[in-house]
Amino acid sequence: MSEGATLPTLESPVSFVIPGDPQAWARPRANARGQFVRIFNSPAHDAYLVKVRACTHEVMRGRQKFTGAIAVSIIARFAVPPSWPKWRQKEALMGLHDHNIRLDADNIAKIINDGMNAIAFDDDAQITNLVVTKRYAEQPSVLVRVTPRGGANV
Repeated sequence: MSEGATLPTLESPVSFVIPGDPQAWARPRANARGQFVRIFNSPAHDAYLVKVRACTHEVMRGRQKFTGAIAVSIIARFAVPPSWPKWRQKEALMGLHDHNIRLDADNIAKIINDGMNAIAFDDDAQITNLVVTKRYAEQPSVLVRVTPRGGANV
């Protein structure tokens, strides 16, 4: 940054895209060996969390974390099933068919918000408004927008 330049204000929202198929928060798995139990996340879950964190780091580079209440908007875009007839695929891309099957919207939000935690904001408790939309698209991805709602934590 050049001398005299300032960091972007907290009032400016951030938006970014996480490429690839949307993923949902997965419950940890347990593996018992004798009298010991090991709790772990699936490798796919951990890899997606790393991807979310990398995208968040990239968009937050040169910015300060959000310190007050924030709104998060998530649009999960899913690939249209290739088994569908062409006319139904076209309708899905036009928004005429809702993506009302798995993955659950709340679990999509959980993995995205946990991935942004400590990077875009200090705690996901700062999220006072959360909107998750699931839809079909030609290219699967997740669009994320974080917007300050005003006022720092008191």
